[in-house]
Amino acid sequence: MANLKDLGEFGLIDRLSEKFKHQARDTVFLWVMIVLFILRAHPNIN
Repeated sequence: MANLKDLGEFGLIDRLSEKFKHQARDTVFLWVMIVLFILRAHPNIN
């Protein structure tokens, strides 16, 4: 399994960073909303 250093050497991290930089904040917000929704819908999940 490739680690972050290997990915960095191939420039994958940089390419993904440039591609999604403008979407990062919205993506994080979206995932937070999804997680909160799941936790509210299924309160028994730890």
